[in-house]
Amino acid sequence: MTKKIMSNQMLGQCFGLAIREFEFTVPSDYKHDTQLDIFAKKTKKRITCYFNDALTSKNFAKATNKLEPGKTYNAKIFPILKTVESEECMNFLTEQNAILVCGQGVTLLQEQKADEFPVGKGIVSFDQKEALWTDSGGRHRVPFVHRHLDGSWEFHLGSFERSWYGGYCLLCVCEL
Repeated sequence: MTKKIMSNQMLGQCFGLAIREFEFTVPSDYKHDTQLDIFAKKTKKRITCYFNDALTSKNFAKATNKLEPGKTYNAKIFPILKTVESEECMNFLTEQNAILVCGQGVTLLQEQKADEFPVGKGIVSFDQKEALWTDSGGRHRVPFVHRHLDGSWEFHLGSFERSWYGGYCLLCVCEL
């Protein structure tokens, strides 16, 4: 009971109700180990106004979870209402029973369910801090995707060590 009360309290203070909820099925030919590289090759020239070149399969090879080909999952997108630290985001995702899908998950969803991404927001896709790629400055990088009104997209890497604010939403993927 206490956990539910804490979750509702955190939801009301830091995160809004889900603005999108949808199911998606991982394609049978999905390959976790090369998802980011294949996605970058297909996407960079087509619909992108920015793509961080460090968003690669090699850099994000230590992913905590791998989506299973043929399996259907539930996805929710929660708005961040006030400035929060990454640890608060991780606690919230834990309370939602989320599986952390990092860059592989957010790029797969952009391919399959682009219309579900809210316009004008960055959709952040976390992983455990120790599984994230660390840049030369020692920052643990967190993938996020931004959809623009004109139909263009940006694929960025934020920092686990930074704060997140109202221009962002959390990607929450759960088992059905």
